[in-house]
Amino acid sequence: MKALGAANGVVKMSVLIEPKASDWLAIYERIKETGEFDLLHRRLATLAVKERWDAGVELPGIIKVEVYKLTVSGAK
Repeated sequence: MKALGAANGVVKMSVLIEPKASDWLAIYERIKETGEFDLLHRRLATLAVKERWDAGVELPGIIKVEVYKLTVSGAK
């Protein structure tokens, strides 16, 4: 990790090793064989679900939930 002094504080940079899929078919095959669903995030693809809802498709196990979003403009 490197740290640099700055007028308003310290800037730090570090390098992390994170996984990136290079062959999704191989990953899905592994999960099908082993049941290791913990390799994936557990969330829905919002756009894909909304497209199906817009087309009138009902998706079992998925509900609609209101989410409040607050936006502040011009703040300094």
